[in-house]
Amino acid sequence: MVPTSTHGAIVVTGASRGIGAAIAAALVEEGVNVACLSRSGAMPDLPEGAHEDLRRRFHPIACDIADEAGFAEALRQTSDRFGDIARAGQQRGRA
Repeated sequence: MVPTSTHGAIVVTGASRGIGAAIAAALVEEGVNVACLSRSGAMPDLPEGAHEDLRRRFHPIACDIADEAGFAEALRQTSDRFGDIARAGQQRGRA
């Protein structure tokens, strides 16, 4: 189960294209805030005519996850914008 409130986020790596972009877009359409990490920092494409609320749920960040300091900074930016970052297997109301 993924968080569906306006607080908290999920981090998706490789989110500028391909499977990562598809996952990020699907999560946003479900009401999840998504930090979209990619080396380019490009935001995934949204469906034609996407509502502005969907756009606000994306936070594109240029980040090479092999760079430990850069990855830590991306996580800090995500926390600053959305609050908690969901952990794998996390259920609503449980850490």
